[in-house]
Amino acid sequence: MVDLNLRKSWHAAFHRLRPDAVVVLGDMMDNGRSLMSNSEYKTYHERYRDIFKTYKCSVPTYYLPGNHDVGLGAAASFSLEADSRYTSHFGPRNHYVSVGNHTLVFIDATALAEEDVLRAGRGHSFDNWPAVRHGPIEFVKRIAESHSGGSIVLFTHIPLARPQDASCGPLRERGTIRQGFGFGYQNTLMDGATVFLLDRLKPSLILSGDDHDYCDYQHTIPSTNTSVREVTVKSFSIAMGVRRPGFQLLSLISTVPLQDSLNQVPVLSSTRYTVLLAQPDWHIFASLFSIVYSFVGYPASLQHIVAHATNLECKTRSLRSSN
Repeated sequence: MVDLNLRKSWHAAFHRLRPDAVVVLGDMMDNGRSLMSNSEYKTYHERYRDIFKTYKCSVPTYYLPGNHDVGLGAAASFSLEADSRYTSHFGPRNHYVSVGNHTLVFIDATALAEEDVLRAGRGHSFDNWPAVRHGPIEFVKRIAESHSGGSIVLFTHIPLARPQDASCGPLRERGTIRQGFGFGYQNTLMDGATVFLLDRLKPSLILSGDDHDYCDYQHTIPSTNTSVREVTVKSFSIAMGVRRPGFQLLSLISTVPLQDSLNQVPVLSSTRYTVLLAQPDWHIFASLFSIVYSFVGYPASLQHIVAHATNLECKTRSLRSSN
């Protein structure tokens, strides 16, 4: 039942919107971090690919590692091959791409959370910490030093830290996002890692996943005292405890036109526009399918952001990327 719903929802969203790019915010496979043979992982991965097809469209797709993909912390049930399997099937854990005068930065938040614990435990600041080679802290410092202009949009699986009682806005179904830890998960990054990302990258927008429900929160960048919006994207899956799964639509404009050239067309105050697209309330329809599909297993916890511009045709984009 869950696979069928995911496949139909994805097909409808993809063919209706015809995105220029797709970003998956992690947890593609619920047990990707678990002990299994290579053949079992291959079958698991093929199941994911079969659901989220891009058909004959050459649409670039960018992935972030989630704690269910590569693990967070140490556990006997986590595979030592989780990292290599992830990179061989989904790509680099830290990377960026330049598109529409924006730099999209994809950070490995699970590794950042782990390295942040090591850094703090040894009493180092981020400035004097000997960063792990090819790790997220080294990656962020390199991006900050080389970035020459344009807005940065930050993508992270784990949401950034915020006060415990911070509101997520009216579109959230229940509760809020609070700091917390458990077996293989961390609800938010710690305060130090959050300030590090905000101050070094100074993003214009942050998009996160992991929580399954929607959240809209304004951070303050300490070094500039400016605000930046973080949107935590809903899960795409009906099996993740939200009544109305969804995804986020992001539009990027390379330049904002001058007011005088637009007549009666309003000028956006930002070159980024993002809006939540929710699926129907699943609880209304669940009883229609529960008997027939009650034995189908649950897939991954999936959060999707569809980034689109204006052309609705299938085409190949020439995007400059690096890891």
